[in-house]
Order: sequence, then C-alpha cells, then structure tokens
Amino acid sequence: MPNDTFGHNEGDFALKTSVEILKKSLKSADIIGRLGGDKFVVIVDRIYNDNNLIIITERIQKYIEEFNKISIKPYNISITFGYSIFDKDRYSSFSQMMKEADKTLYSLKKEKKSNYSIIKTQSE
Repeated sequence: MPNDTFGHNEGDFALKTSVEILKKSLKSADIIGRLGGDKFVVIVDRIYNDNNLIIITERIQKYIEEFNKISIKPYNISITFGYSIFDKDRYSSFSQMMKEADKTLYSLKKEKKSNYSIIKTQSE
C-alpha cells in the first residue's frame, strides 16, 4: 500500500485510482464496495463460467497496465483477484462465501505470486 511508504495522500490516490480502474472495467450495474484498507468486493451477476471471469480480469489488468505506463508515481497500481461464485448448495450464506474468498485472497497476497492472479474458491 503506497501510504505505508509514501504517506496517506498517495494511499488515497492509489485507492481512488483503483476504484476508477474497476469502474472503467465493469458495467454500471456491477457493485463495487470497499471492505476496508485496500480490499474491495465486486459483485457481478454475469459470471457464468471461468471464461466470463477471465474476460473481466483481463480488462481490469489492461487498464492497470495502461495507467502504470503513463503514471509518474514512484509506485505501480496492482490488484490481486480472489473470487468465489455463489452456489447455494456449497454456501449457506453470502458471508460464508466471502470468508472463503477472503481466506484465499490473503493466502495469495502472502505468497505475493504476481500482480495479476485469480484464485478459484469454488469446487471443480
């Protein structure tokens, strides 16, 4: 998070930029919510399979790369993706699904695999 190194103004800028990238990448009916810190949740109702998800995440990554190419900031914007597709037979609640997605996201962030990663939390 930029504010850890560059101060709160840069942290705020990075958060606002990330939201603008998400808005640009998604449809107006999609929901973006900030869970806290640098963590957001996006609710999209049109992900029917992995291909739909890949299209959306590639679009987000494209806008991130475009921003980072022209940015004069001393850091790059990056987003790590964790996701879960709601399945009423697997999850008893939205909260349970979010907890599982959160767990896998933190695991990925801890490993710091890459700036562009997708973690599947649904059973195959």
